[in-house]
Amino acid sequence: EILRALGGQLNPEAVTRMAVEAIAQFAGWSHVGLSLPSEDRQTLTGWFAGQTSVEPRPVFPASGGIVGRALRTGQTQYAPDTALDPDYMPLRSATRSELAVPLKYGGRVLGVLNLESDQPGAFHDDDILLAESLADAVALALDNAHLHQTIANERSQLQALIKSSRDGVILIGANRRILVINDAALHLLGVSSRPEDAVGLHLLNILQRLRRVSTGAAKILVAEMRRFQQGDESPSEGEFENPPHSVHWLNLPVSMGGTSLGRLVVMRDVTEERALEKTRDDLTRTMVHDLRNPLAAISGVLSILQEDISILPEQGQAVEIALDSADRMSSLVNDILDVSRLENKQMPMERKTFALAPLAAEVLK
Repeated sequence: EILRALGGQLNPEAVTRMAVEAIAQFAGWSHVGLSLPSEDRQTLTGWFAGQTSVEPRPVFPASGGIVGRALRTGQTQYAPDTALDPDYMPLRSATRSELAVPLKYGGRVLGVLNLESDQPGAFHDDDILLAESLADAVALALDNAHLHQTIANERSQLQALIKSSRDGVILIGANRRILVINDAALHLLGVSSRPEDAVGLHLLNILQRLRRVSTGAAKILVAEMRRFQQGDESPSEGEFENPPHSVHWLNLPVSMGGTSLGRLVVMRDVTEERALEKTRDDLTRTMVHDLRNPLAAISGVLSILQEDISILPEQGQAVEIALDSADRMSSLVNDILDVSRLENKQMPMERKTFALAPLAAEVLK
């Protein structure tokens, strides 16, 4: 009956109160307490069941008392006569004997089950054995409650993080159904829906909507689904246009212990970045065009001077150096365009061998 009463509780405080009430009711002990340590394990608090009611136990130091001794040692502590125990802390003036059993699970002491009696020597071997068995059951229920609470807290934090993220996040299960999606993802896809309405939908349902609002995203989804069907589950990334947005997407596999759990898709709005890149490219082309015209004029004039037979040899040498410098400057201007093409992956690399001697001679000259 005690195990059944604790089985459905997923809150540590509820487990503590229910355990005290159930143990007092079914085990027949008149005074039952259950104390849990604080996070720093400096104080103890919990619930206490008397003959008629269940009440919260006042906070008291974890370093003192028979209960504190059980917490520190992790061993059952029995005081047949509390008047003879130097650690006894009189929380109840009528207590004459006390039994404190640690709640142990996984090598940790989660709390202490405390039994008190108005009679000296009230607890016998059978009582101690039963109390220790009940302490194990309560410890298991408490650990489950703590685990559930930890998972719930982490889930809430993760959901808050995903919801507030400016990036679109979609988690797709192995069955091709959406497990998690946020507002940012729906906005970038152009789908007018709420995240809670999209959760559970199959990718085919999403594909039907995308074909109406974003053909670019729909084509990518079809290509990715075909890739998965062919057994290729490697990461992938790319971009698609969903005016007025330019969206960069990253598709990553999610697995645990070698078992595929699905895919994680992260989408980022790169509209401003692409606009800045276009502005930079336009500026580069304009700058190159504006530099080429005066350089062409300089080179043309120098070429005419070089062909003038009336200039002296020293003057001809100076004109030749100036013409070479103008050609180098023209080459640098063209290199600016080449760098832009390389960044945009519009220019293939050409590898060729060359002699170092002529290059060194040109630099020296």
